[in-house]
Amino acid sequence: MCFGYRYLMCDVDSWCTVSRFIATIIGENRQPTSTQSIDVNISFSQKYLGRFEDRLELSFEDTQLRQKFLITRSLKVVVGDQQDYKNLMPTAPYVPRAKQVSRPIVEVVDGERPPALNAIPYVVNLPPAKIPKPLEALLESDEPKSLKDTISDIQNGFIIGPLRNSTYTNHFRNLIWIEEYQMRYVAFTTFTSSTH
Repeated sequence: MCFGYRYLMCDVDSWCTVSRFIATIIGENRQPTSTQSIDVNISFSQKYLGRFEDRLELSFEDTQLRQKFLITRSLKVVVGDQQDYKNLMPTAPYVPRAKQVSRPIVEVVDGERPPALNAIPYVVNLPPAKIPKPLEALLESDEPKSLKDTISDIQNGFIIGPLRNSTYTNHFRNLIWIEEYQMRYVAFTTFTSSTH
């Protein structure tokens, strides 16, 4: 049985891109048996504080069966000051906070209206802006059409001409009606206008 090793070059919780772990096989023997083992020395070098992790992969090959397999081991090192570690240790066992019994809400106090909502005094309520019948008939048409043809009919019949001051109201009013119909019936996924 042959033996080899490799380690992955990755450190967790560090800015290093190259592994600081070094694996060294002691001796020249590369063929372990049931009575003879192989020693592997793992060393670590790092000048920065922190926690570092890596994974060691030990690869074996059965020379008779010609099969390979791996044995992996995690490597973890914490670099720090021993005195700081002792100072940060807990001084007493942790005692969880007692659970509070939730009380039902019996009174709700209304908040203050934002000043922006009172900036314009509305004298009367605005009338409902229902979808016009011709536009609604086009959207509800049972005639089989592609999405491209439907958008073309909308652009030619309702969203006409480029977007300017004189067409701004009609342009977005129809877009809002189409979006309202889409939200109610989910008939189409997107309506866009190519006339800008």
